[in-house]
Amino acid sequence: MKRLALLDILRPSNFRNQDRSGNLKVKIKLFATLTKYLPPDAKNRTAELDVEEGATTGQLLDQLKIPAPLAHLTMINGHQENRDYVLQEDDLLTVFPQVAGG
Repeated sequence: MKRLALLDILRPSNFRNQDRSGNLKVKIKLFATLTKYLPPDAKNRTAELDVEEGATTGQLLDQLKIPAPLAHLTMINGHQENRDYVLQEDDLLTVFPQVAGG
């Protein structure tokens, strides 16, 4: 799969009304220590983003600068998926860090 540049994958949601064929709207929700990687306009640990058609979960996480080892559990629409999952229109990507406790 070809590597896409930052502007090809991640577009702020405020551009979603412009004519940009080939883009999809997705939401990303981050928990705990990962929330610092959300865009500034995120609300309730969630951001709506436009991504290039064909972008994967891993590419989106990379563009948000989330280190792969920190994204311990990734879920799409409530189902566990890996970094190779190709994002679809209206997907909700939820990411949890590793949790420790006792």
